[in-house]
Amino acid sequence: MTQRVVLFNGPPGCGKDTAARYCFDHLGRDYFASFDRMSMPIKKAFAATVALPIDKWGNVDFWEKRKEETIPGFGVSYRQWQIDFSERFMKPLYGEAIFGRLFVSRNKRQHKAGIILVPDCGFDIEYTTLSEAFGVKNVLVVKIYRPGHDYSKDSRNYLKVGSDFISDEYNGGPSTASNVRHVTNSGTREEFEAKVLPLIKEWLNGGPK
Repeated sequence: MTQRVVLFNGPPGCGKDTAARYCFDHLGRDYFASFDRMSMPIKKAFAATVALPIDKWGNVDFWEKRKEETIPGFGVSYRQWQIDFSERFMKPLYGEAIFGRLFVSRNKRQHKAGIILVPDCGFDIEYTTLSEAFGVKNVLVVKIYRPGHDYSKDSRNYLKVGSDFISDEYNGGPSTASNVRHVTNSGTREEFEAKVLPLIKEWLNGGPK
């Protein structure tokens, strides 16, 4: 089994983390599942800067639930700090593809096979970098739509791949891009999870595109 990557793409609060963690728990050892974030270097840098612990999901102590609150000493919110670190420091100095390159480097080193679940892909350069490294057929994009949630407070956006599909109520199926799935999160958490997992398994097993 080679390395395969599932990128969850959608605005804040749409359910990306819920989907990724649910799939991680239920795919388990059968697919050698692992969990990573494009933003993991940012979150680890913040954790080190403010001397707080960070868990395996990339959550920095209590700050993940207080993203809009001002960080003492910085005068900006945790969300804005992450954007500044990415868009004003890392990318200007090391290139737009830096987080994609770092992702590829650490995962090629740490994992020789299996599926990597990523809940925060939102830049086309990240998708392109990973597709070139792992192969387009080994990278799945799951676009999540949720009523009332958009990118107005985020520097990321929906990826262009598969963007020809537009719907308010879509629960998986064909797209002109064979490695893209579209899911609407408009019901209960359980209903949403029940939509996502079969799409991932179907793709892993070479099912309908």
